[in-house]
Amino acid sequence: MAKILISALGAGKSNREYPTTKYKIDELIYEESFIGNALTKHFKIDKNIVIGTKKSLWEELYIVASKRLNIQENEEFYLELFDNIQKGQINESHIEKLENMLEDKYKGIIIEYGLTNIELMTNFELLMTITDTLENGDELYIDITNSFRSLSLYMFIVLNYLKGVSSKNIKIAYISYGMFEAKEENNGITPVVNLNL
Repeated sequence: MAKILISALGAGKSNREYPTTKYKIDELIYEESFIGNALTKHFKIDKNIVIGTKKSLWEELYIVASKRLNIQENEEFYLELFDNIQKGQINESHIEKLENMLEDKYKGIIIEYGLTNIELMTNFELLMTITDTLENGDELYIDITNSFRSLSLYMFIVLNYLKGVSSKNIKIAYISYGMFEAKEENNGITPVVNLNL
């Protein structure tokens, strides 16, 4: 049985980074730029499945995850990722290399924006491949903080499939949303809400 976190990776601001914030999970505070890092530490996640577009912060994920895993960063690979993202040319081979560099503790899935029916269907099919990577008895932790609104709906469909159709005994342990917009009213702390209800 493994603990698996599924989260989305956005494009950040114009300077291509997420600001560091204090995430509050179950009364504990984690100061991180990526909520996935806070959730991984808090729940002792074994593997991360990260969903993003060709413009997402894959290069920043590489840096943050390398630090967390105590892996020496490869500057050449970082620049390769950054350059290909800027050109809109990042592809599966780059993601496979990223997964290898992070010792297969991360799996990346590149999705489309979902602007047409074809892109929406492609995204749905890509998300359904997540079920192939899960083993009987795995625990899923899902974060929807940095995702397109349509991605949250897709994840709901995938969860329904896992619970109602799949023969794998998968437990959905936590569905989180980091309320970044509430931090100003909360002493600079971003509450992480469990939506598993």
